[in-house]
Amino acid sequence: MVMRLLLTVADAVRRTAQKHRQSKETELSETLRGSRRAGPRHARARVSTPGCWVT
Repeated sequence: MVMRLLLTVADAVRRTAQKHRQSKETELSETLRGSRRAGPRHARARVSTPGCWVT
């Protein structure tokens, strides 16, 4: 009985960790997709704007 409870808790922890990892991966892929849309020209403009660099 105790072993079954332990396995149930371990399974719940594993499923929660898996959901957490998948949400992070989804968030990362959405960020990457958004940065690809902006293109290198927009990225270069953001980096080269005055006040962007700390002196």
